[in-house]
Amino acid sequence: MHTLCRGGFLVVAMAAAAMAQANVLRVGAAQPFATIQAAVQAAVDGDVVEVDAGSYPAFTVTGKSVAVIANKASGATFVVAGAPAITVTGLQTGQHVTIANARMTATATGPAIVVSGASGS
Repeated sequence: MHTLCRGGFLVVAMAAAAMAQANVLRVGAAQPFATIQAAVQAAVDGDVVEVDAGSYPAFTVTGKSVAVIANKASGATFVVAGAPAITVTGLQTGQHVTIANARMTATATGPAIVVSGASGS
């Protein structure tokens, strides 16, 4: 198990070309998905989950390449609360997860992001 971030802001740049080829699943009060978890579960490798500004419960990404990014039109960041706030597990060689413009808020002592069970890098 690796802890990537204990709190604060995590910002990761993502190439526009990669986003142009992906399906975009939108999360927010007026969007098709109410939670990040629901959008992540519906996503397939390479998809982008675009999150409206607001607060959301913790979520887990299991065994797929996905980007979870803030919808810049709705606000600069989104907040994920939990302990851990984000869990990434079961990634294979060549898979990756991108989190951009998120603020993690721990609801208990522990890491904000946990990565486990990844066989690749």
